[in-house]
Amino acid sequence: MPNRDKSMRYIKRHGKIGSGNSLPHLFSHRLFPLLALVTAGHSFADGDVTSQISQALTAGLNQQVHRWQTNHPGRWRPHQLEITMPVGVERLQACTQPLKISNNADRFPGGQQQRQIKCTSPSWVLFARAEVTMKAQVPITTKKLSKGAVIDAESIRWRTITIEARHQSIVMSKQELIGQQTKRGIRSDSPILKSLVTAPLWVKRGELIILQAGTEDFVATSEGVALESGSEGQRIRVRNSKSGKVVSGIVIEKGKVQTFY
Repeated sequence: MPNRDKSMRYIKRHGKIGSGNSLPHLFSHRLFPLLALVTAGHSFADGDVTSQISQALTAGLNQQVHRWQTNHPGRWRPHQLEITMPVGVERLQACTQPLKISNNADRFPGGQQQRQIKCTSPSWVLFARAEVTMKAQVPITTKKLSKGAVIDAESIRWRTITIEARHQSIVMSKQELIGQQTKRGIRSDSPILKSLVTAPLWVKRGELIILQAGTEDFVATSEGVALESGSEGQRIRVRNSKSGKVVSGIVIEKGKVQTFY
């Protein structure tokens, strides 16, 4: 016998944040056993129940994607929603009250999403599922980078990729990468995670450095030894080579520390 467990899938593409663009949506049927159905919080007085659920879920997911992309600025591309309706949903009566849709708070909104959708008049509850495809242009490596390499403009280029949950800590802009130093080797053609780069060390522990002290009108310099390593703007401990006194200071240049007595 033919498989009667047919579910309905809606595919919608939406403009990137701030664009105001929305492409027409497609409609198709597909064999797809439903695990759970998603909810959103909106009301639609007119239309069949399938349209109500689709519109409410779309609005709820779009809001979540918008919030996520606003909190994670980058070169975001239009995202796509694929909504799967469960078997028999068309037999439900249209809701006369605002649909109540569960919220996924500030969790990553991409990939498989499911929500509870509740109607109070008439009373029914179901679960809906959607596949949210989010894409963005991100910097990727143009070559293999060894541990300790300083990233320059020629080391990275743009590529559009699908953003998944494992990509949440990807560096989204070139400005955040140029001048940074790799903590370990990174393969060619790879996005770069924030955990893989750090500010380069301007002062290394044990090396001879210049200690600078004074005001805008008067500056005195002396030699010292770094007791800690530090990047630009970091506070470290240093020892004055002449007096032997240990003080703290801010790394202001390569090999130079502004001291505080």
